[in-house]
Amino acid sequence: MVLVKCLKCGKEYELGSNEKLSGFQCECGGELSPNKKVTPESIYITKSKKKPNIKEDWDKQSKNRKIGIGIVGLCCLGIIIFVVLGGLFSPNKTTTTANSKTYSDNGLTFNYLDSWTINGQDITTPNGGTGIIYNFSLKEYASEDPPIPATLDAVAADIRSGVTGASNKKIITIGGVQGIEYIPTGSGRQRVDVIFVKGDALYSIYLTTNDYNADKDGFNMVIKTMKIQ
Repeated sequence: MVLVKCLKCGKEYELGSNEKLSGFQCECGGELSPNKKVTPESIYITKSKKKPNIKEDWDKQSKNRKIGIGIVGLCCLGIIIFVVLGGLFSPNKTTTTANSKTYSDNGLTFNYLDSWTINGQDITTPNGGTGIIYNFSLKEYASEDPPIPATLDAVAADIRSGVTGASNKKIITIGGVQGIEYIPTGSGRQRVDVIFVKGDALYSIYLTTNDYNADKDGFNMVIKTMKIQ
C-alpha cells in the first residue's frame, strides 16, 4: 500500500501496491506525489500506539508515586463517604420533623404544631403564649374613626400602635401576597405579628408569648405553610 499526496491541495490517497500513480489524479486536478510507503504491519503498530494501556502505565509508575496516588484516592473516598453519611444523619434545618395539625377557617389554611391549641380564632401555646387570628374588610377597617389610608403599611402601623417592646419590621411573602412581620427583639413577654392583605381582605395573626425563642419555630411554620382560601 502506498500513500500519495496532492501537491496542490494536500489531500492524501491510498493506492494498492499494484496500482500506478500515473493512472490517478486528485479531485482538484493537482498532481499526486508519493508520500510514504505503508505496510499492514505499520498500520497495526500505529493504531496500537493510540490505545492507552492502563496496566502498562501503572506498572511504569515508581513505588512512591503509586503510594501517593493511593493516598489521594483514599482521601477522596473518605470525603465522599463523609458527605453521604452527613446528609443521612444531619437534620434538615429547612424542614420540621415535628407533628403538626391543619387549621382551615377565617379564609386561611396553614399547619401548626400539634402542641399548640387553636380554638376558632384563639391560639394557645405550651409556653404561655396567647394569640388571635383576625380577618377584616380592609375598607371597613380603614374607615373606622379615626379613618386611616387603606394600605398595608397604614393598617399594620395602626394594629401595632398599642404594642410596646422593641421589634424588627420585615417585609415577607405569605400565602402568595406581600405581608409584614414584626419580630420581637426585647426580653420578657413579647408579641410577634404578621399582617397581610389580599383584595379587600385584611388578615392579622399575632402571638404574645413569655418565650419567643420557644414559640418562634411554631409561628414560622404558620407563615411558611399559609394559604389564602
